Amino acid sequence: MNGVMGAISTQITARMGTTRDELLYQDPLRVYIKAKRLDLNKLADVAAKAMLSININRIPDDTPESADMPVSWLWALTRLHDAQGQWWAEKCNNPIQVAGMHEDYTHSDSLSPYFGYVSCGCRQVTETRSVPNGLQQKIVSYPCVRAVRKIDFAKELACLRCGAAAAAHFRKVCDEHERIYGRW
Repeated sequence: MNGVMGAISTQITARMGTTRDELLYQDPLRVYIKAKRLDLNKLADVAAKAMLSININRIPDDTPESADMPVSWLWALTRLHDAQGQWWAEKCNNPIQVAGMHEDYTHSDSLSPYFGYVSCGCRQVTETRSVPNGLQQKIVSYPCVRAVRKIDFAKELACLRCGAAAAAHFRKVCDEHERIYGRW
């Protein structure tokens, strides 16, 4: 059975980052609990990280798996969520560079049909913009690269130019996170 369980763990973790990893993200708590019970530590770690993309405060307690889950496992998930939330909160304190963005988002002498001058709809006149509190809360509540990459920054900041700047800023932060903690 150890060989079979190892193959299952390898199969699921090898699919990380593909469209085939939906089982892990549709029900990461169930995958986490099963992996912990079967002593599949690598899979349990990946599932714990996948839990960061959901609201940990709304864990369903009517499922048989979560009803008898040891509190220490939930505590480990909470500590991971808090640690990742703190890392992202620190990154949210860094200002977003609005002026001097990549040339594709600023005025250019060449009249490209794809890029051109994109005005700041919110009339941002400073060179930097802080991350609004609502957006910070959204990121810290779901401290996961997968969740951050899904954010529509233009909508969140109500400005196409500032949204493009925020998307570029957080793309770099996501890349940094993946360099430090790996992809999951």
